[in-house]
Amino acid sequence: MVVEETGLELAALAGFPGPLVRWMLEAVGAEGIARTALALGEPRASAVCLLAWTDGERTVVGRGETAGVLVLPPRGANGFGWDPVFQPAGETRTYGELAAAEKDELGHRGRAWRDLLRQLDASPR
Repeated sequence: MVVEETGLELAALAGFPGPLVRWMLEAVGAEGIARTALALGEPRASAVCLLAWTDGERTVVGRGETAGVLVLPPRGANGFGWDPVFQPAGETRTYGELAAAEKDELGHRGRAWRDLLRQLDASPR
C-alpha cells in the first residue's frame, strides 16, 4: 500500500500551507496563493511530496522536493491546482507549462517516487 501527501510550502509564511494547500486552493485559488506570497515580498516556495509504502511488516518513506517561486499571471493549462503559478528553480516555465514527462523529471512527485523505489531496491526483503 502507498499513501501520498503533497504540499506547497511558502517561504513568506514559514512553510504554510504545506499539506493544507488543498483548502487554501479552495478558498483563494492558485492566483490567491501566489498573490499572498508576492504581497508579502517573498515569492519562494517548495513543492513537497511524501510517499509512505508498507507491506504490513516494514514501512519505507520516499520524499521529493522542488524549490521554486510563485509567479503571476498564471501560465499554462497542464497539471492541476497551483501548477500554473509555480515556477521550479532553474526553469523559465511553470509546472502548468511543462509537459507531463518534463514535470515528472524535475517535480516533487517524480522525485518522491524515485526516492521510494531506490530505498525499496536497497532495503532487505
